[in-house]
Amino acid sequence: MATTTLDAAVPAPLLTRLGSRILRRETITRIQPYRGFCTADGAFLTGRVLAKEGPAVPSPDDSAWMNFKASYARWVTKDVPDALVEATFRGKRHLARTFEDGFFTFHLPTTPNLTRAPLWQTVPLRLPHTGVEATGKIFVPPASARFGVISDLDDTVIDTQLGNLLRAAKLTFFHNAHTRRAFHGVADFYRALQGGPTGRDGNPVFYVSSSSWSLYDMLDDFLAHNGIPSGPLLLKGSASDRTREAKRGHAHKLMKVRSVMEAYPDLPFLLIGDTGQRDPHLYLQAVREYGPARIHAVLLRDVTPHETGTARQTAADLCAAEARELGVPMARFADSAAALEIAGRLGLVR
Repeated sequence: MATTTLDAAVPAPLLTRLGSRILRRETITRIQPYRGFCTADGAFLTGRVLAKEGPAVPSPDDSAWMNFKASYARWVTKDVPDALVEATFRGKRHLARTFEDGFFTFHLPTTPNLTRAPLWQTVPLRLPHTGVEATGKIFVPPASARFGVISDLDDTVIDTQLGNLLRAAKLTFFHNAHTRRAFHGVADFYRALQGGPTGRDGNPVFYVSSSSWSLYDMLDDFLAHNGIPSGPLLLKGSASDRTREAKRGHAHKLMKVRSVMEAYPDLPFLLIGDTGQRDPHLYLQAVREYGPARIHAVLLRDVTPHETGTARQTAADLCAAEARELGVPMARFADSAAALEIAGRLGLVR
């Protein structure tokens, strides 16, 4: 959805009858901004307008029932379509409207010297017709960055037990960001990647996942609580995912990988995933498309590290063989210490 700059003297359109009926019937209670990122072509910021309070701030002492109520609040949302959203960025105001599911997108103009700005730029957001406010954040990769990281979340960073549906459901609905488990050493590993060979490169980290945007607050809190570098979260299920490919299985993750890599054409990337789902095949396709000039390596957390010769391991090794023929290392790792060792051999960390 295109955004409008108020300084261009374009009058703000009136709310449609549908939007007006919604606003009259129910008070809009919040704007949910999602972390955005800045490129040479502009800054991108998305979010959602919801007519319902969000889940309570989590605590490690929350009961299973309290966590279930918070999960229910995430999934049972009241979206506000066609709402007018105002963003203020670098002294100018911009307007956008929400899609039918309450999502909005801003494409904000930038200047060449933005790479010398703080890593996170704040963007005040407001609903002009109600006065509701929020603050969005846009990541600005520093000029010192040597490569970027694109990482899966489920069973790569956070232990989601996706191989066992009952356990996965229990973790999703009866736990919170403070009680979910990060894999041992993952925070140190990702901080080392962010620091790069010098320890202070400031390499950007992007997270892609098949999780719904309804889980955004939980995932964002989870990263912060576990000391894992924050970065834009690219999830699944918004009205902007309009193509059939974006809505089918895990294929949207490949689309997100493409969008990040094309947003930073001069930056090579490290791709991190796991062997539990389609990551080896999706990342292999990225290797086919971009080659060793753009992809340093692919690292896959082995979801069955104590077994040998499993179907998932075999599939990952077949993908790895083809990737190596194309000049890109693809390797399985059992834990974060092993991943850090591989990254060290590749010259990606100090």
